[in-house]
Amino acid sequence: MALTISFALVASLFVALTLVPMMASKIFKAGSAKGYEVSFGRRTFGYFRERYKGFLRKVLARRKRVVFWATVLFLSSLCLVPFMGKEFFPDIDINMAFFMMKMPVGTNLEETDRVVRKIEDVVLAEEGVQSVGAFTGLSEATKQDAAFGMGSAGVNEAEFFIRLEDKLKRKRVSREIVDDIRSRLPRIEGAEYESIDMSQSILTGGGTRQAAIELKLFGKDLEILEGISTSVMGAIGKIKGVYDLGSSLEKGRPELQLIIDRRRASQAGLAVSQIASTLQMAVQGKVATVFRQGGEEVNIRVSLDEKGRESLREIENIVLPSPLGILVRLKDVADIREAKGPIRLNRENQKRMVSLTANLSGRPLSSVMRDIKNKIGKIAFPEGYFVDYAGQAEKMRETFISLAQILILAVLLVFMIMAAQFESFTQPLVIMFTVPLAIIGVILGIILSGKNLSLPSGMGVIILAGVIVNNGIVMIDYINQLRKKGTEKTEAIVEGAATRLRPIIMTASTTILAMFPLAVSRAEGSAARSVVAISIMGGLVVGSILTLIVIPALYSMFEK
Repeated sequence: MALTISFALVASLFVALTLVPMMASKIFKAGSAKGYEVSFGRRTFGYFRERYKGFLRKVLARRKRVVFWATVLFLSSLCLVPFMGKEFFPDIDINMAFFMMKMPVGTNLEETDRVVRKIEDVVLAEEGVQSVGAFTGLSEATKQDAAFGMGSAGVNEAEFFIRLEDKLKRKRVSREIVDDIRSRLPRIEGAEYESIDMSQSILTGGGTRQAAIELKLFGKDLEILEGISTSVMGAIGKIKGVYDLGSSLEKGRPELQLIIDRRRASQAGLAVSQIASTLQMAVQGKVATVFRQGGEEVNIRVSLDEKGRESLREIENIVLPSPLGILVRLKDVADIREAKGPIRLNRENQKRMVSLTANLSGRPLSSVMRDIKNKIGKIAFPEGYFVDYAGQAEKMRETFISLAQILILAVLLVFMIMAAQFESFTQPLVIMFTVPLAIIGVILGIILSGKNLSLPSGMGVIILAGVIVNNGIVMIDYINQLRKKGTEKTEAIVEGAATRLRPIIMTASTTILAMFPLAVSRAEGSAARSVVAISIMGGLVVGSILTLIVIPALYSMFEK
């Protein structure tokens, strides 16, 4: 976006300095400028300009008071920022939704598929849904998603892709439809549902998943961490707007563990590798040969039939051929027991870590995180155990810091180029006062439109830093021209501001009107774009009005 704006401005500068004067010399006739001034300037705009002159004389007589109240207005608007909603990026209404289901550990594929079909019926019955697709268990289609932590990784899990109707054809946004679907999903003991914001996933790279809320608990003992995570989840689960609570502490999967008695196995002439290989072939199967026909190859896998491996008793009776020429049953050389598979352990910076994630709905991220921190602050952590905040909340904090640094650099660059052009340090400082005046409008515009502070609104402020100063430059430059001709300072300020009144209103109005379609657009993805437009429009409206009042007063104070 920055490159687009920069190249467009360079091209427009070239046109303004070459093509426009040439066209003006061909189109405008002798005396046409005078007629234009009579027909439009005096009759339509002249009255307003004369009233502005009288008002400006009163402003200059009370210049210190005007600057004081402008400063108070700016500081008051900044005081509203802590009470405004903040988010990393606005919710984008796209025509797709995605959520996952996890049945209790140990649920077989058939039972999971039965529940999946029920959920498909619930989703298809929802108004605004066009189609739904589901993947149950781990498949070729979900392996990559599972590797990124976004897809089903076992037969007790499933993922759903929902296609919504086009935005203009449905009455509700995608977030409302997903919330309604979630409230109607079947309640099964031990089952968990988790919806994933596809718009945020696209924004963060398309491959990795970024939870809206993510807390990282650190400590040494896993059991203590599990107890702390239970307490934290119980506390934040009661906060309004928080749902789909999840933990990286996965429950162990049921499995059969084979404990080989090496003494008995050696007496039977069996090695551990032989027992493992035979058991793998019997249960999982092994490719024995390849069938070739017509240029195609088909693997022939040999294994026990289902009856020979459907229960623990059948597996215990699997026959192992020994090199000694005898047949040995598996239960004679090994003990088989039911157990839970190992829990996945996460570490960060060489510390054990439990990650808690959650989604939010209906509330801005900043207010939810404030409630979460208040709740966690009441929980007593053992010594050596602590919590760290990540997810979109951390990304939002980093983004706002980065935007503030960029804004400071942008203001410095603008000041430097103006100082070189005006050959003065005080006049660029006067002009740069238009930036905080514009920020007043940005804050008011976001509040009145019901939006939240986010990355796009910050980008709008940075664009304003280069746009709003144009009004001050046009005004101060003409005032300087009048003073060089010998006009008295106050009279030069009044006459210069009044003369530049029309160009300032024209340039501000054209930019505001150009942004209006973007601000009211309802197309897909318009939520992010409209915030940029609203920020620029609000900053230009308030900034331009205050520029006509405050900048002349400041100039009068600084220029002797």
